[in-house]
Amino acid sequence: MKISVSDYNADWAYIEHYQHPRPFAGYLTPQDVIRYYGTLNLDAVEYTHSYWSHIDAAEARTVASDQGLAISCYVFPADLVQPPETLQSEVDKAKALLDRTATLGAPFAMITPGIAKPGVSLAEQESWMVEGLRRCAEHAANVGVIACIENLDYPPGRPLSGTPAQCRRICSRVDSPGLRLIYDCGATLFVDTPALEALETMRPATVHVHLKNSRPVREGEHPQRFLDSDAGIRYTGCFLNEGAVDIRAVVTKLAKDQYQGYLLIEYQGELDPRSASETNVLYLRELLRKIEGQAASDSL
Repeated sequence: MKISVSDYNADWAYIEHYQHPRPFAGYLTPQDVIRYYGTLNLDAVEYTHSYWSHIDAAEARTVASDQGLAISCYVFPADLVQPPETLQSEVDKAKALLDRTATLGAPFAMITPGIAKPGVSLAEQESWMVEGLRRCAEHAANVGVIACIENLDYPPGRPLSGTPAQCRRICSRVDSPGLRLIYDCGATLFVDTPALEALETMRPATVHVHLKNSRPVREGEHPQRFLDSDAGIRYTGCFLNEGAVDIRAVVTKLAKDQYQGYLLIEYQGELDPRSASETNVLYLRELLRKIEGQAASDSL
């Protein structure tokens, strides 16, 4: 298994182009973050389109390659929850970003495929999404990348693709080698599904893994960065080894399943994303060493 880190980890600290409002000025550029990641002996980095949209794809690729980093995945939104008469224009936008993914040299494109709309049944909206993803998957295969969706914890998208079962069903309905799943172990908290149960559901179609963790907000605590689960539990981001998800159990299961792809580290807390990412990388690297050592011992 290879270690990658997301540039989204630094959203809380970017000077501009950040996604989440915060009450203070940022202090990092995307280039600063990638240069720091270059000191961590990683295999790859994941790029988020909103941070790089204003930069030529070849230049953005060079920023990573100069640090000895591959780009594992390119993350972008596409509102594919559209009726037939408006769907193709959104698909065309996604196709352009799939082309950009190929230029970046990333094997995977993570599409956040739209948000739930009022006044239309979720079943009909899912069918719209499936058709949009089918067209995107065909194009992705043609340009040599794999389009992916993940079990999404973003509240407006959660009704359509938040649960592992929804993601697996959507992937099955698209029925294309150009579409596969990203398993996000931390997102399972927000649909109140055990992480290992979610992995079991998604694993047959999973080609990429996101590791992140969150913990319940404590009584009297008022974090500025938080997210509520469907059951009304408020969580805030934390280190991989400190939250409600048993990361060791997840990685151990992946090892037993002979998963050989990227383990992408996400961090959604409020600490400096550089030191937080380093802490998480060191933890994951040591965890992999222990798991591999135990596997070797068990085989004797």
